Amino acid sequence: MNKSTLKNTFAGISAMFAVVSIGYFGIQYLGRYIMVAIGGGMIGLSAVAYLTEEWLSSQQSLSKTPVVNQLQPKSIYKKKR
Repeated sequence: MNKSTLKNTFAGISAMFAVVSIGYFGIQYLGRYIMVAIGGGMIGLSAVAYLTEEWLSSQQSLSKTPVVNQLQPKSIYKKKR
């Protein structure tokens, strides 16, 4: 097991402990339904942020598309009648 894998594992366990602690104390002090509403709001907010990011990246990729105007060749000789 290399060093970065160990760091990521420790960070993941620490983050999970912090989230569970915040959820536990939130339910104790705010109540069950308030915490459900907060969780639903966070899910909705993350969905809006994701969709906004996708929309902005698609807009930027469209503006970066090069536009090539091909010139029509003109004859330098006059047509005889």
